[in-house]
Amino acid sequence: ASPISGMLQCLALWVCSLLFCGLTIQGADILWPIRAFYYLLPLKWALSTAVYQVAIHCPDYTGTIACDVGRDTFCPSRGFLCAGTPDDPLGVVCFGQNSTQIMASLHHHFPAFSERDTMRRDLAAILLIGSAFKTVYAVLLCRRCRVGVQPEPPETRESV
Repeated sequence: ASPISGMLQCLALWVCSLLFCGLTIQGADILWPIRAFYYLLPLKWALSTAVYQVAIHCPDYTGTIACDVGRDTFCPSRGFLCAGTPDDPLGVVCFGQNSTQIMASLHHHFPAFSERDTMRRDLAAILLIGSAFKTVYAVLLCRRCRVGVQPEPPETRESV
């Protein structure tokens, strides 16, 4: 019940949320008793929607060249090549021209990100998680308030 333990619990929750949001460790790689954190902590749901909403409004980038995977032997499986730059002469660090290609490329490295808009599902999950935590908090608060003993009025002394 001390402020220090409350602060450490909050910090531990954030670390678990960052660890199990699908960015550092994929959900399929987490063992089941711990995989509950993957589904119950809201950062998994918020992160994918936030990244999608930022990426979908980005302008198209120049320097990508469309290619045919079947015909061109140097065409990667993603269907586009990137022109070289002084920092990247082979064009390896390239995620695509438009937001759909960028999100599909990111999905290969980080499965938490997707080129599909899942904002409604993610928002519903966040609201459900928040409602569940609030309900559990209210139930525990009511139980704690009933556990105590009602104070008795002080005994009065009669003067002799």
